[in-house]
Formats: sequence, structure tokens, C-alpha cells
Amino acid sequence: MSEQPPKYRRFHDIVADAYTAVHEWLDGIDRAKGYKTVAYKNLKNKLHKTDWKHIAFQYYALFHKHYFKAAHTLESIIGTEQIITWLTHRQKVCVLDVGCGAGAGSAAFLETVIKLKEKGDLTNEVNILFIGIDPSFRAIGLYIKMMKNLKSSCSDLVNIEFKYIDKGFPDATAKIERFLQSELSSSELPCFSNVLVMQLNVISPFSQTYRTHQEDYDELRSLGIDIDGSSTEDNLGLGTSEDLAYKHLIETVPIDVMHLVTIGTKNMEHQVQLETKSKVTLEERIKEMIRTLHQIVGNRHTIDEISSDNHIVYFENPQNCYCRDKKKEKVNNETNFYADFQTISSADRAEDKDWEEVISRKNLKLAWARARRNLLSESLYDETELRIFETNLDSNILNLQEQLCAYASDVVSSLVDQSMSYKFPKNVEKTRPRGLSRIEEEILSVAIIQKLGSRASRLNSVSYAYRIQDTSNEYLYTSWYDNYRNYIRGVKDSVNRNIKGLVLRIDIESYYTRIIQKKLCDELAK
Repeated sequence: MSEQPPKYRRFHDIVADAYTAVHEWLDGIDRAKGYKTVAYKNLKNKLHKTDWKHIAFQYYALFHKHYFKAAHTLESIIGTEQIITWLTHRQKVCVLDVGCGAGAGSAAFLETVIKLKEKGDLTNEVNILFIGIDPSFRAIGLYIKMMKNLKSSCSDLVNIEFKYIDKGFPDATAKIERFLQSELSSSELPCFSNVLVMQLNVISPFSQTYRTHQEDYDELRSLGIDIDGSSTEDNLGLGTSEDLAYKHLIETVPIDVMHLVTIGTKNMEHQVQLETKSKVTLEERIKEMIRTLHQIVGNRHTIDEISSDNHIVYFENPQNCYCRDKKKEKVNNETNFYADFQTISSADRAEDKDWEEVISRKNLKLAWARARRNLLSESLYDETELRIFETNLDSNILNLQEQLCAYASDVVSSLVDQSMSYKFPKNVEKTRPRGLSRIEEEILSVAIIQKLGSRASRLNSVSYAYRIQDTSNEYLYTSWYDNYRNYIRGVKDSVNRNIKGLVLRIDIESYYTRIIQKKLCDELAK
């Protein structure tokens, strides 16, 4: 079988226009003049320069390469099905673009979502919060220009907001925390269900920072100062500071699941080795960072390694990039890179046993059986709705579980406002915004009641009805008549034990809401 030719990626039209618009803006900036004439040689030194001319050159020479590596990682390593799951239930997903430069990672994620919307794989409203993090305020300037261009061009497809922090990571942690907590407060959600962290070509600065710290520690040791005995998590290896920051964000924001993508370019490996004065390979550095991550974050939270390997991405050099302008005959290009993808699940959610019981498949299945029986007992019910839901029962139960995990707005509104999300009349050119169906609302309500209702309701001790069934049958509540009969029997037994007692049948005010039956029987027996 002949080998299939590689598929070359290219900018989406929206991204291409935004990319070109930034170049047009740079052409009018005096301080950036001549950035397209800067030589590619001795790239290591040029990456250290942060004046407008060299920041613009980095955008001109490297943005598209970083972008295509991120796009390949999102679609081929993380997978579009996973991204669809994050976005399906109208939850707001946050993307932390660490070392963002001009936003290559953010733009790649946005393009992935736009393509899913255009193909019809995502039909619901999509909301994304991007946070760009870079120590260079000029690089942040390019990020702002790029994201503004993208936001205005895709507003009919995706709702995006973006923030920026002109600090390195982990110095930006406090601001990230404030941004995320503010977003949770305005959205009235308990926590972020998914946060994606994209670390594109940050190995060199992370490594240099770590080695600088090591040199400082070595100096103290040479002076006879014992710093090792008192340090705990401060010096566990490359990535220590960054991992402590991620752990802090997961626990304080809070975040249910953090997805961590780390990308390093093989073409830059020699530059990193020169920078850090070390012969350690790029792959070894990333693996060391991941080992440190498991030591620091994994000692409490659950980490799953999804992928860690070398990759190659093929792409077309876009208009207005260095490779296209300087090598006009070379349209197609490729680059090798190492990508690592880890998923961190918060221990806080796992430790919330009540919540885990509510969203469990077993509990939702039982809730379905009870909700179904309740609806069938009504004189008028929507049989079509029931049949449609049960046609693909397991899938629909899983969908409800995902909605609960995502803290979907339609679930929250249904449980709090007890209102439906259907809007009339329906525009013939648009799909109708869909809320929860009656059966779905019933299932979610029953799922919560059967696990938490006994503790939440005072009726359990004062009413014959509304006592939660202990057994797993299709009845949510125990029989009121059985409860009444047991109460009368208890009263008779109490009177028989106290032959001097007298029972009068009278109308006690608020009997069903205030008088605890067991306590009354106990008093009669005294």
C-alpha cells in the first residue's frame, strides 16, 4: 500500500485576515520599521530582545509555526471529540495561553472551534475566555491586536472574551486567580469545569529560571547555609514554581479539571541547550517537568497522562510570514515538535461524596425509572417525549451526567427558576434554543432528592408523605398510608405502656409541619 501524502494545514480565512491586519498595523509603527529585514541567523539572541522591531520580527518569523503546532495538538492529540465535550453544554471554557506572544495558542484553539461550528458539530452557543500571559508588554500589545481582530470577525459564531497579563508565569498567578474568580462570580457557577493551559515553547525560560534558582541555592550551600533541610516543595525539579502555581489555581479558583498541554520545538532544541548551557534534550526537559508535576500536584489530585511523544506537522506558509517572503518558492513547510498532554482532576470534587453520588450513573438511572413512573401516573403526559428519551437511554443519561458536571446553565435555571428555555415563535431560519425537556427536569430533580432530600426536608419527621424510599424501586417516596398506620400503632403502644394516660383527638395547629411524630409517641409513653 502506497504511503498517503501529508495533509498540509493552512490558516482559516478569519485567522489569515487577523494575522495580516496585525502586519498592516506594524507597518505603520515607526519603532517596528525594518522588522522584516532582520536576519534569521543567531536566533537565540534575537529572541531575547524585546524592543518593537524584534518583537515584530518574532511574530513575522515564528507565529505561524507555533500556531500550526498548537492546531495539530488540539485536533490530533487532544481530539475534536474531547473539545466538543468541553463546549457542548454552553459552559464557559477558559484557555490560559502561557508565553502567548501574539496569541498563537489562543488563535489555534479558536480556529478549531470555528471549524466545528461551521461543520455543524457544535450547534449550541459557545463561550470562551482567553487569558494571554507574557512578560513582554510589547508581545501583549500584539496579543491584544490579534484577539481584537479575531473577536470582531467571529462574533456570529463564537462569543469570546480575552484578558491579558504582562508578567511571566508563575508571577501572573494572582491576576489569573482574580480573573477566574470574577468570571465565576458573574456567571454564578461554583467552579470552572474545564480549563485548558497551553504552554508553547516555554521550556527555555522555565529552564533558565530554574537554573538561576539552582545557582542561587548553590551559592548559599557554598557558604555553609543549610537550605535543604527547611525546603519542602520549593526545589523538586524543573517546573517546580509553575506546578505549585497550577496546584494553587486548581484549589483556590476552584477548577474541576485542568488540561495541561506543553509543546517544545525540536528545531529550537539547540537554542535551548545554548541558552541553558546544557546538553539535555528537549524531550528530557519536558519529561522532567512532568515528573515534577506528578510529585507536586499528583500528591493530592489525580493526573492522567494522555499523550507524550514526538510529532511532525505539515503546513502552508501563510502570506506575510518570513518563510513565504524570503523563500518564495517554498510554500509548503513542516516542523518537528514534542507535545505532552496531561489532565489534572481536582481532589476537591472527588472528595465531595454528596455530589459524586448525585451525578453517578446508578443514581441517574434510578431517578429516570422513578421520574418515568411519576409522569405515567398523570392523566395527561407527553408519551412522545418519553419514547424519544428512551430510544437512546444510556446516551441521554450520560448527556445529563455531563450537563451536571459542566454546571450547564439550562440545568441550573431548571432547578432554581423551575422554568423552561423554549422560546416562541421559532424563526424559520434558526434553530430553537433548547432547554431541558420535562422528563430531563424530572430526572435531575429526583436524582437530587433521592440522595440529599432526607437531610434537606423537615417533612421526613412530621408528615406521613414525602419520606424518601430507602429501597431501589420505582417509587421515590414511601407509602403515606403505611406511615400513617405505623404512627397510629405507635400511639396505641405508647398508651398501653402508660395506663394512666389519656389520648384526645384534637386539631393541633401546624401539626403536619411542626409536630415530630416520633417525639410525640415518646412523650405519651412517659
